[in-house]
Amino acid sequence: MTIFRHLFVAALMVSILTTHSSSSAVDDRLHQVTTLIITSTNSGISSASGFFFHSLGPRDVSKSGPQWQIVTNTWLVTNRHVILPRLRTSFDGQIISQEILPSKLTFHLRKLEQGRLKWVPINLSTEELLHRTKCHSDPDVDVCVIEIGDILTGLVRHANKDGMEYIPWGGISTKDLPGGENKINVESAEDVIIIGYPRHFYDNVNLFPVIKSGTIASRWGESFRGKPCFLIDGQMFPGSSGSIVVTRPTNWTIIDGQIFTSKDKQFAFLGILSGEWWDESANRDVEISTALALRIRGAVNTGIVWYGNLVDQIIARGSALAPLGPQNRTIQQSR
Repeated sequence: MTIFRHLFVAALMVSILTTHSSSSAVDDRLHQVTTLIITSTNSGISSASGFFFHSLGPRDVSKSGPQWQIVTNTWLVTNRHVILPRLRTSFDGQIISQEILPSKLTFHLRKLEQGRLKWVPINLSTEELLHRTKCHSDPDVDVCVIEIGDILTGLVRHANKDGMEYIPWGGISTKDLPGGENKINVESAEDVIIIGYPRHFYDNVNLFPVIKSGTIASRWGESFRGKPCFLIDGQMFPGSSGSIVVTRPTNWTIIDGQIFTSKDKQFAFLGILSGEWWDESANRDVEISTALALRIRGAVNTGIVWYGNLVDQIIARGSALAPLGPQNRTIQQSR
C-alpha cells in the first residue's frame, strides 16, 4: 500500500465503518484510533492516553447507505489535566494546587521501518498548545481537544518525499455516537471497554494499546452530580487518562423488537475517561510522591467518563487554553 493510499485510508476510516472490509475491521479501528501522550514539565514527565477525532463534511442527503465524506479537520482528544498538569505543594497544612503549562506535549504515530513498527513522536511546544487547544468553558469538565489536521497532512506530504511508511491512523466522529446513524443502544449496567496506555503499559512490539473492561455504573444519558459525565465500574490506573470509552463491539442489536446485524462488529463512542471518583465525605489517605502524582488510597473503583458529544461542542464553542491559578480546595483527582 502506498503512502498516498494510507492518507485516504486514515482520513476515511470513519466513512467505511459499515462496509465489509475484513474480519479484523474492528481491531483496526480500536487500535488505530489511539495514541500515547507524553507531557513534559520542569518537574518531570508523565504519560497518558488520547485518541483522534475527525470533523466531517456534510453528508449527501440525496443518497442512502455508506458514502465517502470529506474530513475537514482532525483533533487529538484527551483530558484537560493531561494538557495542564497540576503542581501540588503543601502550604500552611493545606494542599495548594495550580495548573501549569507543559514545556512540551508529545503524541505518537506509528511507522514501519525495516519490517519493524516504531513510534513517530510528534512534539507540540507550549506556544503550539496555546494556539491549537480548545477546552470546555467549565474548567471542571476534564476534556480538551488539540487541532492536528494540518500536522498530519504535512507529515504525509513529506513522507511521500522521504519514503516514510506510516501505519494508518483512524478517527472517531459524531457518526459513532449512539443514536442517529449508529443504531447501538446504550443503557445502565452495560459492558464498556477502555482503550489506552495504563501505567505506560502496552504491546511494545506491535505498539497496540491495552483494552480494559468496565460497566456503566450510573444512569446513562444523565449528568452525574450535575456534570456532563457518567460513571463506569472498574479499576483505573495512571496513564489511562484520556482513554476512549466505547461499547463492547457486537454484530447485532435490537431496536423496537427488530434485529439489526452487521458482518463486521460495531461499537458506539461513549466518552473520554478522566479518573476515579471517591466519596468526599469519607476520610482519605493522601500520599504525594512527585509533583505530578497524587495517589488516593481507598477509592471506590469507579471511573469518570465525560460524554462523547462534548467533543463537537468544544470544537465549536471551546475556550482557549488558560491555566487556572492556585487553589486551596481539594479537587476531584484524575488519573
